[in-house]
Order: sequence, then C-alpha cells, then structure tokens
Amino acid sequence: MIRRGGARALVALGLWLGCALPAMAHDAEPLPALDFEPPAPGSYTLHRIMAAPDGAVVGLDGRPQRLARFTRERITLLGFIYTTCVDPRGCPLA
Repeated sequence: MIRRGGARALVALGLWLGCALPAMAHDAEPLPALDFEPPAPGSYTLHRIMAAPDGAVVGLDGRPQRLARFTRERITLLGFIYTTCVDPRGCPLA
C-alpha cells in the first residue's frame, strides 16, 4: 500500500509528465529567415493618426467589448496581434 504522501508524489509526477512530454515532443520546423530589412529608426515619416472607428474587439477576459469603451476621451495605445496565421512570411510584417 502506498502512503498518502507517496500517492501525492505519484499524482504530481504523472501530471508533470502529462504536461511536459507533449511540449518536449513538439517537432516544428523553424521559420525561414525573412528577407525584409526594416528601415532605421527616424528615417521614415509617421503619418497623422486618425480616430479609430468604433467596432467590436476582444477584451483581456476574452469577451467582446466595444472599442469606444477603451478609447473615449483618453489616449489609447492599441495593439493588434495574430492568434493564427497561414502565411508566416507575411503576417509578422503586416
């Protein structure tokens, strides 16, 4: 019979192996090097930024929100990220 502490250790080991082994088995090809040379900082013109039109965005909690909720009467730094992309050579440059 396994003691209570030993059983907990076995469960913890099983959980760790269940999470760690699939991560270690990930066998993805590295992305090819991009042939894009970004311009030097300050060597290009930043155009005037316009007001963003209202629309639906996903909040930090994963629920849809109105963009106006975050932008009305305040300065907002808004970033767009890709969660999936079928073109690894194009999406990072967009």
